Amino acid sequence: AQGVLSEMNRAGLDMLEAPRLEDAHAQPLLDYVEPEYREAYAALHQRVMGGGEGSIEFDLRGLQGRIRRLVTHAVPLRDGDGNVEALLGITRDITEQQKRAALAKGQKDVLEMVACGAPIDQTMDKLLRVIESYAPDMLCSVLLVDQERKCLRTCAGPRLHPEYVKGTDGIKIGEAMGSCGTAAFRQKPVHVEDINTDPLWAKFRPLALQFGLKACWSTPILDSKQNALATFAVYYREPGKPSEEHLRLIELVTHLAAICLIRSKAENELIASEWRFRRVIESIDEIFWMRDAQSGKILYVSPQYEEVWGQSRERIYDSPSTWLERIHPDDRQRMEKVVTNSDSLEGYDETFRIIHPRKGIRWLRSRAYTYRNNDGEVGGRVGVVTDLTDQKGMEEQLFRAQRLEAVGTLAGGIAHDLNNILAPILVACGMLKIGLEKESDRKMVETLDKSAQRGASIIRKLLDFSRGSVGTVSEVVPQDLVSEVSDLLRETSPRSIKITESVEGNLYPLRADPSEI
Repeated sequence: AQGVLSEMNRAGLDMLEAPRLEDAHAQPLLDYVEPEYREAYAALHQRVMGGGEGSIEFDLRGLQGRIRRLVTHAVPLRDGDGNVEALLGITRDITEQQKRAALAKGQKDVLEMVACGAPIDQTMDKLLRVIESYAPDMLCSVLLVDQERKCLRTCAGPRLHPEYVKGTDGIKIGEAMGSCGTAAFRQKPVHVEDINTDPLWAKFRPLALQFGLKACWSTPILDSKQNALATFAVYYREPGKPSEEHLRLIELVTHLAAICLIRSKAENELIASEWRFRRVIESIDEIFWMRDAQSGKILYVSPQYEEVWGQSRERIYDSPSTWLERIHPDDRQRMEKVVTNSDSLEGYDETFRIIHPRKGIRWLRSRAYTYRNNDGEVGGRVGVVTDLTDQKGMEEQLFRAQRLEAVGTLAGGIAHDLNNILAPILVACGMLKIGLEKESDRKMVETLDKSAQRGASIIRKLLDFSRGSVGTVSEVVPQDLVSEVSDLLRETSPRSIKITESVEGNLYPLRADPSEI
């Protein structure tokens, strides 16, 4: 069932790692086949010996321990009577072909991770595992450049000992700082063939030798401006320099890693820029918004929207036109027309009112601007909404003050004219008091004099108002004030009207301007 090799060419012996055919007989043929494939391999042997034929793909371990991927097609060999006496197998070594296919698939998987925005440490770990699977004798690591601290931080090193990874985390960038620290400093590859003797490894030699690392080839990963973003290192357990195949793999890895790191750096800068933008936008009182031209959806609206509009941002994200619901009925048609026609305009600047569910009518100013993409096409609109309610209130107060000032000016002119009219009356009253003998006539003149003086006092008040002055405050006795008004009414009212006074108790004196009472 296992079969005995009778003939094998040089290529077959190389697959078995046997110098001669006799050496290949050191163990049964089936024992070269890896255990998981032996049952299928034996079934194929039996089928061919029964007169059939077939193929199988399997892993084979040579006498020196190297595993190869092989594909074999076997057919029966017959004697003169037509009986099967042996089988003929044609075997191809597809190890390199399979490894190249796996490498290509691995590259594709890494690029897909980059496109999906996977974390950089996971992407680098995947990339190194793909390379180490292709070349198992290579132990790889990626260290990221920390520009602020001028050192290298561990990003990935899947097959390196954790203690070694820990010991090299934070290595300074500089000359004689191992292969990686020196490569980042020089910004060019550093290939150390023997860690045990190279002076660049003097500070880290004991750590590397402790974990069996004998050679280290490090290459800086640069951005478009030739600044080091990271280093890619290949360790070997034996001293040596990189072969052409190694250099090809190193170039492949550094190229892919540069794509990953540049993309990651751009995303981080974008996130930082967006964070700064949000901090600025969300710290001002105005509402900031962005709308996409194609879909009409609101891409962003600042939190101030909820305070000013009295509705959640989720509503306007779900239904971009809901902000129109709050607009005052007298302004709504105009604003709907502005929004409808805005796509054909570069922007607009409108003032309108909304009805807030708790704060009532609010005055707002909305300014919108068009932004364009790199092709010059309209990408959408950005806008700023300002709450003018307080400003409108101040404007109304200023308008009222201006009207009062105008009234004061008018009142000043009228008071001046009235004062000219009352002056002769007051002089005449004074002169009439001297020549009157009847008590009734004297009282009439006194009443006229008091009324004129009261009118003059009111006129002075108007003049004080027009000049912005404050009236004179003095102590006023309520009883005297009542008596004065009663006398005035008696003298000026018809005789059929009887005027009586009624003051209960002693009223407290008041401090006031007598002309204002």
